[in-house]
Formats: sequence, C-alpha cells, structure tokens
Amino acid sequence: MSILRRHKANVKKPTEEGRGNESPIRQRPSRSEGMRAANRRRSEPDVETKGMEDKTSGLSSGLRRFLLSALRLLVVVAAIVLLGWGGKAVHDYAVTAPAFAVKFVEIDGNARLTNAQLLELAGFRVGDNIFSVNLSDVEKKLEASPWILEAKVQQRLPRTIVIDVVERTARMLILFDVLYLVDSTGAIFKRWQQGDPVPSVILTGLTRRDLTMYSESVERTILDAIALEMAWEASALREVAPLSEIHAEVGGDFSLTVGDDPFYVRLGSSPYRVKLERLSRLLSRLQKSDRRPSVVYFDNEKRPDRVTVKLKD
Repeated sequence: MSILRRHKANVKKPTEEGRGNESPIRQRPSRSEGMRAANRRRSEPDVETKGMEDKTSGLSSGLRRFLLSALRLLVVVAAIVLLGWGGKAVHDYAVTAPAFAVKFVEIDGNARLTNAQLLELAGFRVGDNIFSVNLSDVEKKLEASPWILEAKVQQRLPRTIVIDVVERTARMLILFDVLYLVDSTGAIFKRWQQGDPVPSVILTGLTRRDLTMYSESVERTILDAIALEMAWEASALREVAPLSEIHAEVGGDFSLTVGDDPFYVRLGSSPYRVKLERLSRLLSRLQKSDRRPSVVYFDNEKRPDRVTVKLKD
C-alpha cells in the first residue's frame, strides 16, 4: 500500500454523535464575507446622517411649495388686474358708444296717461345711453303717479326700453270734505281734480275725521259700497233706474238715490242682492201702472219681508 493510501486510511470519519447539538463555537466568516458586510455598512447611512438628510429634503420641499404658492398668487392678482382693466374699458365703451343710445321706447298698458306723460314720469329721454337708465328707479318714478298701480321696465338691447304699466281705474267718488277717487280695491288713490274722470256713483255719509283716522270700519264701509254698486250694475236695475248715490248711514246701513227721476231707497243692511231683486220687481209693477216712487223702505227690521213705498203725486 502506498504512503498516500495509508494516510487516507488513518483519517477517522466523524462519528454520528454530536450532529444534532449546536457547537458553542461559531465559525468566523471568511475574508470575502467580511469585506461584503463592511461594504454594506458603508453604503447604509447611520441614523443621525439620515435624519439630517430628511431635514434638508423637508426644507427644500417647503421652499418649493412656498414658491409655487407665491407664483399662483401672482398669477391670480395679474388676472384680476387684467379683468378689472378690461371690464372698465368695456364699461366705458358701453356707456358712451352711440350704438347703445336709446332709440325706441315701447309702452303698453296705459289708457289714462299718454305715452308722452309716461315718458316724462320715467325721467329719461330718447338718446340717453341705455346702460345709464336705472330700471328700478324708473319703475319707482312711474309708480309714484297715483294713476299707476304697477310698473315694469326692461331693456331690450341694443337700443330699446320697454315699459309695461297697470293703471288704476276710478270706480267711485267719495265725499269727505272734498271729493276723492277710489279704485276697485277700495283704495283712495287721489283727490279729484278738474279733468279727472267722474264715476257715475258717489259715496256720501263719511266725514273728514273718517278720512284722517281711516279705521277698519271705514275701510269696510267703502268695500261694502263698492260691492253694492257692482251688484246693482249686474242686475236689471241698471237699465230701469241708474244708481247715482250710495249714502252710508250711522250703524252700517245704506240708502240709495236712483233713477233718472230720482227717488230714495232705504236699503237697510245686507243681504243686498235679495233686496235688489225685490226692488226690481216692484219698479216693474209701478211702471206698468204709471206710478212713480218717492221713497222705498226695505229697512223694517221686525218685518224684513215687508216693503213700504211712498209714491210721488
């Protein structure tokens, strides 16, 4: 046997004992593994260095955000300045350009007042710049007239102003100390003057004090008188005996002066429609017999079904 074979034969194989037990001695890493670990440590920054880098990065990011915010603010301010300058230029052109001078005024709804009167009340003239006409002010000026209940004014670009009005209608005259005009809503809207319309019916029996105080009872009296006048106009009495005066009695009753050959009707309290129907039948019978009433009484409270007639000679 050669020397080499003898040497191999003398080497003992490790026994199976101790394979499962960990040795207290750890194997030192090889030189190449140590170099790789050192390189990893050099490539990873320590905790303090990493914190400083984070702070530096945070400051840079905050500065960038500040600069971006400042830039945005400058852009917004510049845009506002440009818009303001442009808006002023447009405004200056619009309020001076001949292309926006009022050339047409369309008026509707007026019957009592003429177009010239309405234009004078409106306070602007043809030729004025359309944007210089304050529509709200024009409406207030028009509604300041006692004859105008409501006014609406609009622009129709480039050169037209449209005016729509609702006029009051004089429904009745009221005598306090002087004559006043009342519309269909019961509103006393102006003192009667020469040249004003003259309604066919006048309400009497009220005083100057009633006008000054204008209590709820006075308002109710006026509304009841208007309702009575409307009921008369809707009945056959309109053709037989025109109504000319409604007199407010103390206590709320009404008396009437009617007919071309006037006679007096003590109408009393409501309901009036039933009494007007009975009066219509009574006048028809008297007309057939060629008799004329002087006074007709419907105010018998004890016998409301009774009608008393006093005839003319």
